[in-house]
Amino acid sequence: MKSALISGIRKVRAILAHAQITHLGRSSPLFERALREALDNNLSPAERDWVERIETARRELIRSAQTITVDDYGAGSAQRTLSDEEMAQGRAYETRVGTLCRACSKPYFWSLLLFKLIRQFQPTRCVELGTCVGISASYQGAALALNGQQGTLTTIEGSQQTASVAARGLGDLGLEEVSVVVGRFQDALPGVLEAQQPIDYVFVDGHHDQQATVAYFEMVYPYLSETALVVFDDISWSAGMRSAWEHIAGDPRIALAVDLSAVGVCLLDGDRSPGERLRIPLS
Repeated sequence: MKSALISGIRKVRAILAHAQITHLGRSSPLFERALREALDNNLSPAERDWVERIETARRELIRSAQTITVDDYGAGSAQRTLSDEEMAQGRAYETRVGTLCRACSKPYFWSLLLFKLIRQFQPTRCVELGTCVGISASYQGAALALNGQQGTLTTIEGSQQTASVAARGLGDLGLEEVSVVVGRFQDALPGVLEAQQPIDYVFVDGHHDQQATVAYFEMVYPYLSETALVVFDDISWSAGMRSAWEHIAGDPRIALAVDLSAVGVCLLDGDRSPGERLRIPLS
């Protein structure tokens, strides 16, 4: 992944240079800057300090032999189709924290991109669906801390023991900006949206079901601020997730939809006309 990203930097820059997005208002330059800085691993001393602390925490989690019970309410795997009833009921399994961190936490580049998006867009009310052991929440929370505008992140995790691991790690890092809510997305999200509105930033990283992903977008949309950023993870994880992304990216309420292969970024801005789409293949 890392070598592919490095080799693709020039190509990405060429795409950005020629993309017709400069007329779309204030958000497009912010997105371009965030992507460029993530690709270049361009960090200020304060940013580097946070990144090193979080990556140290990631390594410690990967080494952990602690066994926990995970309650999974998602699609399970890209090859297996579960019914709505099966997903709602959930499946419990035991695993080591290290195994879970290695398999489910966002890799460094994508975590850094989330970090840079928050650094550039300066949101104050943020929501994440899918905490896992807290690596992505740590990156997003650190960006909020560096922004210094009293921004907050509410992250939702369906598994109690997984959420406990995340909460402990976030506490060890001193990230008071982040709070963990335990519950299935469909149960917990309405209350979080009501309490946090208007919401400037949402990261959807969980469930991985076509209909559920579209439904979460529809749930979130009425609570978004006029200028907002909605990021979808794993948009190429399965045919269903790819269909969900195509549906959302084509929504006329989205001003700019950027397809990064693994991640999709949607920009909403009342100052610009809708319907612009851009594909930048990063994986």
